[in-house]
Amino acid sequence: MSADVRAPTPTKAAELVVPKYSDLLAQLADLTGRLLVGMRRSLEQARTHLRSAERGLPRAEDLVRLPRQRFDAVDQRLGRALLANTRAHGLRQARVGARLQPRLLTDRLARLRDRLAALDARQRDGLARLAASRRSLFEGAAGRLRPTAILQRSARGADQLAALDARRIRSLATAIARGRQRLDARAQMLSALSYQGVLARGFAIVRDGNGAMVRRAQDVAAGAALGIEFHDGEVRVQAIEDGQDSRRVSKPPVAVVRPSKPRDRTPGGAAGGGQGTLF
Repeated sequence: MSADVRAPTPTKAAELVVPKYSDLLAQLADLTGRLLVGMRRSLEQARTHLRSAERGLPRAEDLVRLPRQRFDAVDQRLGRALLANTRAHGLRQARVGARLQPRLLTDRLARLRDRLAALDARQRDGLARLAASRRSLFEGAAGRLRPTAILQRSARGADQLAALDARRIRSLATAIARGRQRLDARAQMLSALSYQGVLARGFAIVRDGNGAMVRRAQDVAAGAALGIEFHDGEVRVQAIEDGQDSRRVSKPPVAVVRPSKPRDRTPGGAAGGGQGTLF
């Protein structure tokens, strides 16, 4: 890939990429003016279309004239229809009143009373038969229900519950033991992989001023500030140069010893924020 424009410095590249503030203001003012002109033209066109549509609309008097005529006609027909409906209902009520006689009502009440008495007798007979059948069922069930059977079933349930509880306790103990074994194995593996165990055997870790690990002596410059981490703490030292152009580490006039900070002991952690490595 190749670039379209080449700049000597990052600052010059930033100036080429980012437009000037004055150019942006001029472009914004131009766009604002164009937007206002376009809005004015749109409003004028909409106003012209609205006026044209207004000329084509009919007048309000013309729109209301026909419905007013229909309303007047319906009003006249409504008065005549109400009178005709009243006369028809009066004739119908007169004919129904002629057919309504007290003897008809008395006969109908008597028939309904006889029917209600028959239904009452049938209901009493049905309830008596149902009560007798239910009584026989209850007596048979009461004969089968004995305290000894219930006590035996309760004892069997208690024995089963005790057996299940014992199995639950054994299963829980087994699961806890297996989990403890797995935890102990992982703790041993973590202790074996941790660099703290290596430091406890007499080794040390050398880091530069940025906290990066120093692996070779030739990577140390004369006068560089170093940190040597032991098992029980860290010592700040300074590298000096002898006459044979070799680097060796010497303590400054005042050596600062501070305890090591707790580090992440997860395998594969970084030297600055997690578990380091010596390999």
